[in-house]
Amino acid sequence: MLKHYTKWCSPQVILLTVTTFSMSFYWAIVNNQLFSIPPTSRLPGDIVAYLVRLASITLLLGVLPLLTARMLGFRMSDLGIRRPTAKIAPYMMLGIPIMILVGLGGSLDPGMVNFYPFSKTIASYAADNIVWLLLHALFYMLFYYIPWECCFRGVMLFPFVERSTVNTGRPPPALFFQIVPSTMLHFGHPLPELLGAIPFGIVAGYIAWRCRSLIPVWILHLTAGIALDSAIIYRVY
Repeated sequence: MLKHYTKWCSPQVILLTVTTFSMSFYWAIVNNQLFSIPPTSRLPGDIVAYLVRLASITLLLGVLPLLTARMLGFRMSDLGIRRPTAKIAPYMMLGIPIMILVGLGGSLDPGMVNFYPFSKTIASYAADNIVWLLLHALFYMLFYYIPWECCFRGVMLFPFVERSTVNTGRPPPALFFQIVPSTMLHFGHPLPELLGAIPFGIVAGYIAWRCRSLIPVWILHLTAGIALDSAIIYRVY
């Protein structure tokens, strides 16, 4: 158990160190800095690279940070993996339409069209068969957005926020901490998305903090991603 090492170093520092290394490996993998993904005859097109990306984010941004946090003594509820303690309806009623518009607007940008969806092969299949789009949405939900939000609006947020700040109504300084790594992992993405990661990180962190849960943010982030990919698929492919 990592609790033994908290005698010499705070749990937050250990968690930050492990998660930083984990994020670095993820960025290196998806940007082909560690190895290149060879083509295979068993899976067509870029599906192997697509699966490697999803597996990498699930393991390196989801499983490893969460496992480290648990070994340090944090409960799942301490990491925002819990039912919201505040009403999420106002955030959903306002946020979901905005996220849909953001996704639709992003599909008009040439850079976004070239970058998304992560698998052009699946995109071409989805244009002809909605089953592929639903399968892509399911994989996106389970193996991309859940680990992403568990990392940034969970592990990188709640352990650094004092519980007493929830009732004050004043966002704690730690709220802005998770914006830095989440924005940095957008390096190499289209410029509109890179710039948009900053305000989204602020709003997402605030909502997660107010609700004591990352579930509302996960819903909003997923909505934007599915809206973007769906619009690109049916406009371009």
